[in-house]
Amino acid sequence: MTTVALVGGGDLADVFCEKNKNNYKIKIYTHSNFDITDQDNCNALVDQLLDFHAIVITAGYMGNDIWKMWLTNTVGPSYIINKLIEKNYSGHVIVISSNAGNWTSWPDIDLTRLSYNNTKNAISNFVHGVKQKNYKGKYSVIEPSKFKSSMSNFQGHDINTIVNVLEFMLANDTIWNVKI
Repeated sequence: MTTVALVGGGDLADVFCEKNKNNYKIKIYTHSNFDITDQDNCNALVDQLLDFHAIVITAGYMGNDIWKMWLTNTVGPSYIINKLIEKNYSGHVIVISSNAGNWTSWPDIDLTRLSYNNTKNAISNFVHGVKQKNYKGKYSVIEPSKFKSSMSNFQGHDINTIVNVLEFMLANDTIWNVKI
């Protein structure tokens, strides 16, 4: 059975797990047992991730703590990917980013939204750059628009749309970037 690690937890990870509990062997690394903003936690996690067929990074934060936002949305995920590459990880890494990264600013944008959009732009661009380098393993990104989750006050697309895309990407190695 294919093994999948979900790094970050959240509503998307919960729905994916519920829907796929019989399709994959899944382990979730959530905020309660892992801190993506802590370098030592990331180093320890990488060694655990090497045995998984696929790693899905669902970590995301939007709030007034801009430092935490950059660490959660960009620095932690980029660092984990860097370490996986160094260790010649040969599986599939899928990062859940955001379509917000494709339109980072507009007149009267508030600082929190500006920061969030740019953190998502940075992680998406990082994954695109990794993909171009032809490292061992496969690196993909999903950039969904707002979907129904606690982070969006349950407004936006049906979360199952994102789960369906994630399932499709896990099953098809030729797809590496999806904007929803």
